[in-house]
Amino acid sequence: MSATHSATRCDEHVGHTVQPPSAQAVQELVDSFSDQKLDATKTKSMHGGIEEQAKNDTIFSPKQVGLCRSYMEMLTDEEEDVVSYRRFWEYTWGGKCGSFEDYTFLTPTLYTYGTIPAHAGPFSFLQIFSIKVMENEIWRIRWPVEVYGFIAARDNLDRNRNLLFSQTRDDPQILTQQDSFLQLTGLCRPIALIDPVVFEIQLKVKGTAECEDETLMARAFEYGYGFGEYGELACRRWAGNFCTLEITSALLSRTVAATIISADVIKGSWPGDYRGRVVARTANICFLSYYL
Repeated sequence: MSATHSATRCDEHVGHTVQPPSAQAVQELVDSFSDQKLDATKTKSMHGGIEEQAKNDTIFSPKQVGLCRSYMEMLTDEEEDVVSYRRFWEYTWGGKCGSFEDYTFLTPTLYTYGTIPAHAGPFSFLQIFSIKVMENEIWRIRWPVEVYGFIAARDNLDRNRNLLFSQTRDDPQILTQQDSFLQLTGLCRPIALIDPVVFEIQLKVKGTAECEDETLMARAFEYGYGFGEYGELACRRWAGNFCTLEITSALLSRTVAATIISADVIKGSWPGDYRGRVVARTANICFLSYYL
């Protein structure tokens, strides 16, 4: 059984290394999605039908009337997608790769010191440049929104979470209609594209109270071969029930990852009132820069 059966495939649209947060912080995010039991009375008062939804002070309003599915049906579908993927992961990889909530244990400096094993060498990486939150054809988003949750990549090196985006409810990112790009806070190591990669997405919008928080997206998408050429940018969209994510990425062939430890002035001095900028670029995609 492969990840294809439990992860939603994505549709192509033509065209920094940090320490991961604590296990407790991310577990709280996961619990708010996967383990939460919705109370029918509270849910009805929060969401109601589509007509009532449009009148309430919520982040979503329908773009058209007479939708084939109600808001609650779409919400249940989102939550069940992540629960279904978790069950699949635990059945397939639970006995080999630890807990579903585990982070990747591999580091980008794994073979910096000591003897390099014979199997180590350059291979294909998936480089993520940006992730943008967009409205879909069904729902209109009431901007600005405070987004929290996480997006994690799972490759076949260890099948564990490699966080691209991670914000707690106490420290959400504010997105506006003019600037709806998520601030990528990872990865802790490159994403290996040996087999298809699964992206686990659990994003919420912060409400006045936690019981008023709204699900922005709760999905698992598969990213495999056949989308774009090596060394070229590809733009694709992942559609959820309430929003769409636009991902800009590139496939990098026979790549070696570099880890920036520090940038020091080794000659002369740096004026105290001057600011600096350190920039890194990926070979063959020199028109895009990373601010370190």
